[in-house]
Amino acid sequence: SSCFHEVDGLEFGGEGEQLKCWALILVAAAVLASCAHNVTFVNRETGERGTATVKGGSRGGDIQITLGDKIYNGTWIFESNGGSIGFANGTAFSGTAVASASGMMFSESTAGGGTILASTDDGSTLRCQFSYNQMGNTGLGVCQDNHNGVYDLQIH
Repeated sequence: SSCFHEVDGLEFGGEGEQLKCWALILVAAAVLASCAHNVTFVNRETGERGTATVKGGSRGGDIQITLGDKIYNGTWIFESNGGSIGFANGTAFSGTAVASASGMMFSESTAGGGTILASTDDGSTLRCQFSYNQMGNTGLGVCQDNHNGVYDLQIH
């Protein structure tokens, strides 16, 4: 069923139904917006700015970087800073009654580091190292090309 019904220019659907549909649309828009990353490069010597188009999942994928008149194509990878596993067992006694329970917990860090390796058709290369926080969807890093150009990297 659709959120809204329209017949001869008149909109139908209960107020509650419309409210649910708008809430669903807003949640979907927020989720999609949180997936997009803006990546900015700034040459430390010249101030020249560059951008990137990032594709892939949460752990790695393809990247295309535009710096001046060069287009670098390559890959990126992210690795989180470990995590933890916990186990617990408990037993309680009350008279003749006995109760026991056990549990397990897993956690993974939302912060970590990554690399970008990219090259152009003319053989120019770019290597980057960055730190990234998945909770804030932000990161910082440094890149160097094969001509000793150094770039600050921001992920936001």
